[in-house]
Amino acid sequence: MFMAVTVVPSGETMLKNLLKVSDDELAFSGDGEKEAKPQWMAQLAELAQQWLKLLPKDIKKMKRTVDNIKDPLFRFFEREINLGAQLLRDIRHDLEEILAVCRAERKQSNETRALASALQKGVVPTNWQRYTVPRDVTVMDWVIDFNERVKQLIRIAASDNLKREEVWLGGTFSPEAYVTATRQQVAQANTWSLEQLHLHVTIGRTDRLDVVRLTGMELRGAETSGGNALRLSDEVKTACDCVEFSWKQESPDGVRLPLYLYGDRRQLVTSLAFAVSPATAFYERGVALVANSALS
Repeated sequence: MFMAVTVVPSGETMLKNLLKVSDDELAFSGDGEKEAKPQWMAQLAELAQQWLKLLPKDIKKMKRTVDNIKDPLFRFFEREINLGAQLLRDIRHDLEEILAVCRAERKQSNETRALASALQKGVVPTNWQRYTVPRDVTVMDWVIDFNERVKQLIRIAASDNLKREEVWLGGTFSPEAYVTATRQQVAQANTWSLEQLHLHVTIGRTDRLDVVRLTGMELRGAETSGGNALRLSDEVKTACDCVEFSWKQESPDGVRLPLYLYGDRRQLVTSLAFAVSPATAFYERGVALVANSALS
């Protein structure tokens, strides 16, 4: 199950300080570049070492069989794992290149200069930007979040029952595609058409077998009062331990509220029907679910 993204506090503080010190030194180095450069190099090398230590070395690919290749969930996660594995390899390669340059084992190239410049500014390098994240995310928060995504992919790659896996929806690279894959899986298993199926939601954990369980979500402006019922809350954010999705032939009752990928509300994943009253109060409050609370 996905837990809130955390790191050892001292490690997080150290990474923030490394970026801050590096930026400060560059900002005030002026004509003293020769004096500032060794400190800057040492800080950048330490940052690269910390991230290489944090990130797993690889993600094992899923094993294809004649049967599982027909499964929409398998095909979805295979794409996710392939993307994650390639990005992980590229990030580790970039960090190792930076480390070699900082240790004077390799000469700088245009690529390593651009990478070092991005890291010094605390922004995500262009070559790492292969999925949607909030515009103002720092590279430190991005790496910590990416590490949690990789952990999920490693767990899923070893799973023998994808439908039973609890999924951090906001930690997938294509959350809309996951929702579509769950719909396709239900349609295929029951020989129903996709048009017959409607998405139902329950906040909380049940013992039902016909659901997929999602973690890491937050309610904004409301809290659950059981099942798919919500009530307004004075709390801006309310964590959801588990959210269950199911596909049924009957349409859900209730008022449709948005599920956004992040708290910036720029990317809509889908809309979900909840039992609320009065509906206008929920619309005015801007009540919504957020799939990734770590970067929000």
